[in-house]
Amino acid sequence: MELNTVSLSDFVKLAEVIWIKGFESVEPAMINSGLVKVMNISEHTGNTREFSEIDTNEYLSYKGEGDQAARGKIQQGYSKTMTKYRVAENIGITYEMRTENKYPEVVNALLNAGRKGANTIDLDLSHRLTFGTVTSYTDRDGRTIDTTVGDGYQLFYTAHTLKGSSTTFRNRLANNPQLSKGALEAMERLITENTYNQLGKFTFSCRV
Repeated sequence: MELNTVSLSDFVKLAEVIWIKGFESVEPAMINSGLVKVMNISEHTGNTREFSEIDTNEYLSYKGEGDQAARGKIQQGYSKTMTKYRVAENIGITYEMRTENKYPEVVNALLNAGRKGANTIDLDLSHRLTFGTVTSYTDRDGRTIDTTVGDGYQLFYTAHTLKGSSTTFRNRLANNPQLSKGALEAMERLITENTYNQLGKFTFSCRV
């Protein structure tokens, strides 16, 4: 018999507590990296969320006495739709495990299930970087996962486009050099020299 809230309500409540304990015992590298954004999705609100951006011009224009101020420019950027999905595993807590004093096995099974959930989320997030040079990859379940960004290209690309300008920018070093001090310095320079808003205006950045 499977666990359910009708026949074993107290056990199900305990199982949820143990599962959460296992989930929270994992230190997720990607979630804690600052590279990703965590968003809670309430029940009954659908399984998709659309993300976009709006940029304006970076600088003000001169205004003479009595003159009308110049109209600010506004440009909506690309949009990207995120689709939520669930991951799960049947851990098979048997009748004998519940009735023959095998609670250590039950607790370990629930704790491991919680850890697997946290590990799966972090692994899937890390694949955004692992497969950042391609537009899709096949996951462990055989599904094709789209890894394109708003302009339709892969995350790391040499000619990303802008919605309101013909300017392109790159966030991938030419010739894909091996990791070195020089490569890191080149990437830092690339970040400084290839930072534009959707209007193609250079946005100044500096390192402190």
